[in-house]
Amino acid sequence: MMIVLGQESPPVIPAIAKALAARLPDVGRASVPGAGHMLPITHPRQVAELIGLNLERA
Repeated sequence: MMIVLGQESPPVIPAIAKALAARLPDVGRASVPGAGHMLPITHPRQVAELIGLNLERA
């Protein structure tokens, strides 16, 4: 599993991601530079690449 967030997301988002990751087994976290909270829409290529990397490690 991987949690992906935008580097420009509201400050509460990284805190939520950290709390979720602490409660889930084997979780990776990634941050997309220049992206906000809607990163799958604004940065689809970067998100797809991260999903691909996560699938390869599974």
